[in-house]
Amino acid sequence: DVKIVKKGKFTYTYDRQAVVERKTSFGGPIGIGSFDKKTQDACITVLPDGNWESAYYLIPPVGDAAKLGFKYMTLSVTPVMNGKAVSGLKTETAMFNKNGQGIWQGKDNNEVSMFLFPLKAVYASAEYKADPSAFKFRVTTEVIPVAGSKITTVTEAPMFDGEMAMAPAQDLLEPVFLSGDCLSFGSSAEEVFIAKGVLKADKLSFNFKLDANTTSQGFLIPKDVKSLKIAGLQFISKTGKKIDWAYNNKELKDQYPDMDIMFFDKDWQGQPDADAITNAPTEASAK
Repeated sequence: DVKIVKKGKFTYTYDRQAVVERKTSFGGPIGIGSFDKKTQDACITVLPDGNWESAYYLIPPVGDAAKLGFKYMTLSVTPVMNGKAVSGLKTETAMFNKNGQGIWQGKDNNEVSMFLFPLKAVYASAEYKADPSAFKFRVTTEVIPVAGSKITTVTEAPMFDGEMAMAPAQDLLEPVFLSGDCLSFGSSAEEVFIAKGVLKADKLSFNFKLDANTTSQGFLIPKDVKSLKIAGLQFISKTGKKIDWAYNNKELKDQYPDMDIMFFDKDWQGQPDADAITNAPTEASAK
């Protein structure tokens, strides 16, 4: 009502500020042309040719542990020569989501984003000069899922020197998402009460259960798995009626390259669903 509109002026005064120092890291180009010369000079470091005295191993980002279906993850990096630990260099280890905290933490419980390895003695050794390719970083990743098998991956990365570009650690795992967002959950006979089964990735297995409170679930699996299947998936009503999923024990990896598997009402009602048909594997390709 225009009759009760109140007009006036307000003055906001910003007379307080605080400068807080932060330390961070960033990958990629950062422009410093808009800063003063003193700041520009402080940002520029010229490194001499040759080997670096230290190497930084960047710890990869992970994501939300709850959505990815794991309790915690550990990452260990060991400098090795021809598969054996290099004398004088220790293994660095960090844990992600320790005590429910979604960060990487070292043995001292402080947050870490990289490992530092002093390599001056390595580069000066006769073994390195004879065969630099024999020196590598052995990376061991261990994932403890909420349910199912523990996942351990081991790989090796080059022990880089000053003439090679630094690269962040490769993520050796990929997520699989099981979604029941398109299922009608409820307590009536015409609704799904729970849907439960087992996700199998090669020799790994993960139990899962979807219901009205948990309509989706995620899991981390190794990137190099050759087989991805779901076994024993049943749609169960409140009255105990059980409907088996038509694609139990069928190969799914090629049909879901994005590893995002959705379930629809047609999967338990036996009725066509246009959205489900688009993504569902055919009988021939699923065998």
